[in-house]
Amino acid sequence: MAYEFLERADTPKLKKAMRLIMEGESIDSVSRTLHISKETIYKFFKRMREL
Repeated sequence: MAYEFLERADTPKLKKAMRLIMEGESIDSVSRTLHISKETIYKFFKRMREL
């Protein structure tokens, strides 16, 4: 299922975020590293759960 998330990521940055999370990084860490909001990451997870 995690790899489905990766395939459905809209942007390269979000795809990289998903890859980092799958490797064990925290959402806080990924958010700071990639300069994207935690809310963006959470929204993506929410969309994937709704599919």
